[in-house]
Amino acid sequence: MPLREFNFDYTYDDDSVQPTVYRNLGAPLLEKAFHGWNGTIFAYGQTGSGKTFTITGGAERYADRGIIPRTLSYIFAKLGGDPNTEVRISYLEIYNESGYDLLDPSHETKALEDLPKVSLLEDDEGRMHLRNLSAQLARSEEEALNRSEEHTSELQSP
Repeated sequence: MPLREFNFDYTYDDDSVQPTVYRNLGAPLLEKAFHGWNGTIFAYGQTGSGKTFTITGGAERYADRGIIPRTLSYIFAKLGGDPNTEVRISYLEIYNESGYDLLDPSHETKALEDLPKVSLLEDDEGRMHLRNLSAQLARSEEEALNRSEEHTSELQSP
């Protein structure tokens, strides 16, 4: 497999706030996605460094919504209820160098490490695919948020 190069865009300190993170990362990436680009927001750091809070947000204050809820709000507002458009969501956690589908229905009864591992594959045309990662239909912002929030409390080391 040929060597690939990835860009490193931002780091944030303890004084960072959710709207700034979303404005710098989420909003521009989402706009590009609406024009056909693929993108990833990858939260990396040691345990307790704020990855889950950045991605999902805090439950106590609306202003503390993370990247996922802000992105879902924007997507459904932009689509404006277009009946010809489908929104599908996936929820991937990488833990100890293995990927897991947090929306896998068996996640309710199995430990994280007992779920099928999500694997990254490249096809003959150089496109990347994720095996064992579901893409579940969400008909509304509320449905999408509920699906993602069902698993927010589980985003901790097993």
